[in-house]
Amino acid sequence: MNMILQLKSRILLLLLSIVFASDLVAIKFGISGNPPLILAGLRYLLAGLILSLITVTMPKSRSISQRNLLNAVFLGALATIEFSCLYVGMQYVSAGETSILYYTHPIFVAALGAVFLKESFSWKKASALLLGFLGIVLLFLENLSTSLVSIGGFLVLSSALCWALGIILFKKLVGNENFLPVTSTFLLSAGAFLLALSVFSEATLVVSLQFVLILTYLVVICTAFGVALYYYLLRHHEASQVSMWLFLVPVFGVLLGWLLLGEKVDLNEVIGILFVGIGIVVLNK
Repeated sequence: MNMILQLKSRILLLLLSIVFASDLVAIKFGISGNPPLILAGLRYLLAGLILSLITVTMPKSRSISQRNLLNAVFLGALATIEFSCLYVGMQYVSAGETSILYYTHPIFVAALGAVFLKESFSWKKASALLLGFLGIVLLFLENLSTSLVSIGGFLVLSSALCWALGIILFKKLVGNENFLPVTSTFLLSAGAFLLALSVFSEATLVVSLQFVLILTYLVVICTAFGVALYYYLLRHHEASQVSMWLFLVPVFGVLLGWLLLGEKVDLNEVIGILFVGIGIVVLNK
């Protein structure tokens, strides 16, 4: 039974990585010619509504304490900072550079988890995290440029830190509360805060078929399904373990580009994929 549960968890973690791999590409298309905060606000507000409707149909998942309701709103406020930094920053850096910076968050999670959640931080875990990070750097080595130290790079790196803080706070504040009502409240709050911030933007939204399709994909697949799966996995695994598996996101991004777009895969990218794979094997031994 334990082997079956482990296999199920690994399949879900792989699925989550694939879903998140397509996220940054979709965002890049979505913010092209459109206000980033409006796209982000609509995405998370609509995803929160979908999860709220699902919650209503599941009586056992409806209950949520007043304390955790407030915690979810607080996490939504923190996520507003994260998503604002990410979406605005992506206007100035490529998707490859974003992947390097945004997926440094497992390093932050491992360090913060050891301090605030008393999670173990062994040499094995440290080695696995280092291998995963080096793998990502190799995957996008050719994309590195001076823009990494630009305002866009700084904003994306800040979003990674906010993501890590959100993970730690979710584990510490929410605990074993029903994750559906917490997640839906968190998303609704983030969406509402982002749309409120977008009022200060002078840009106007251009509604097109491409925008609607991208928004639908981001809402249904990447957010309603992806975020719910993400927080479900956080309830059943150490935060650092879930985050370590997300080192696979840039790997799947390279593979999807090769399979679907015919993009060239260089030797350094192959070595990077191997580094990430070895890191995950080390972590799960």
